Amino acid sequence: MHGFFLLIPAILLSGSIAWWIPLILFTSATPAIYVELTYRKKSWEVEETQASLVRQMNLYRDVLVGEAYAKELRLFQLQPLLLNRWQSLFQTMFKSMQQIRKKGTVLVISWSMVNGLGTALPYIYVVIGALRGIYTLGDLALYAGLILQVRQSLFLLINNGSNLYDVVLGTRPIFQLLELQPKLRLLLASRGDTAANLLLTNQQGIEIKNLSFAYPGSNSKILDNINLKIQPQQMIALVGENGAGKTTLAKLLCRLYDPSSGEILWNGEDLRAIDLAQLYSRVADEQCDK
Repeated sequence: MHGFFLLIPAILLSGSIAWWIPLILFTSATPAIYVELTYRKKSWEVEETQASLVRQMNLYRDVLVGEAYAKELRLFQLQPLLLNRWQSLFQTMFKSMQQIRKKGTVLVISWSMVNGLGTALPYIYVVIGALRGIYTLGDLALYAGLILQVRQSLFLLINNGSNLYDVVLGTRPIFQLLELQPKLRLLLASRGDTAANLLLTNQQGIEIKNLSFAYPGSNSKILDNINLKIQPQQMIALVGENGAGKTTLAKLLCRLYDPSSGEILWNGEDLRAIDLAQLYSRVADEQCDK
């Protein structure tokens, strides 16, 4: 707002010299402003698309410098491998950003030269007027300072607007996150029992039918056509090799994910028919993947 309140009176006064002076100052500055804002947006879009790369880099960084992994890194000599992976990801991210910023810098500098020419014309006009006796030396000093004030106020306003634009771009992911809807949907129960009754009674146990599952973003099935029946009051143990899907099955039973195909029945009802808050209040889970 400070730049705005300085700009308005400066424009009015500079217009008293010649009507075209504020017009040419604005016109010459507009392309540079547009290019700068455009490439700020492109730079931010590159950062958004590379968010997964940044997360991977942070993961490698945490492993490399974290105390929890120090023994394994030394015993298995993993430092060069992980460091090379981190550097490879950094180079990928850096090159993409470098291309955008190089191109943006060239265009901004080019249009800034045009802006400089547009700023020089009013100065030349005032100097020529002083040489012809139209303006006194006092007028020359006043008008030169006035033109400079218009330009400085304009760039102050542009800088504040650019910073505000950066804030808008930075807050956009927050609102996108707030607008996200849960992927775990509640299905209608096929009979009249409420979710609470389905959870409190344990007459039929838990049944898994033709269950298959692949994690989001992957086509590799962790579980493929699994069938299992757990009777009421029955205690079971799932035993298998690492990666066999034991933890994944536990997550599905707690409905942290929905199956890719097949179904999980609780007392004969689809697990997806039970309210999540009700379900989570009735299950206990201790994960080992911490």
